[in-house]
Amino acid sequence: MIYDTIDRLDIYSASIPDLEPVISELTKLDLDTVSDGTYYTSQRHIKYMVQSYQTVAQKDYEIHKKFIDIQMVISGREYIDCAAYTGNYPESFNESTDFGALSAEKQLRAALERGVFALVFPGEPHCPGLSVTGASESARKIVFKLPWPAES
Repeated sequence: MIYDTIDRLDIYSASIPDLEPVISELTKLDLDTVSDGTYYTSQRHIKYMVQSYQTVAQKDYEIHKKFIDIQMVISGREYIDCAAYTGNYPESFNESTDFGALSAEKQLRAALERGVFALVFPGEPHCPGLSVTGASESARKIVFKLPWPAES
């Protein structure tokens, strides 16, 4: 996982070429008025979702095989927990949605609030949307999905 501020996202584009369309999209978006939904950047293989939700005290971890997640909170705050890569995917992994739910042991916790991002690679178990206070709180987030390895 990479955890950093959004204004530094471009320093990772040498290693992750698909960050350029993400950065371009972020410069055009008004994050305060964009509606919840699924969208695509100018590069149609890169999509993003804008989501409003309630944080929770605990839930299963998630894991992906084909896509990098770039998670950024628009409003509110949350924790995202991460566990070490094990190479193990649950039997119930859904190939068509690139999603699996599993149990994992927290090894890292990062606080997401406006202005920071968490970039999670395929194979890294992560648990976003966790409450900072232990009580449910309203939050809003944008999640970019980048194919990995990057499409050429």
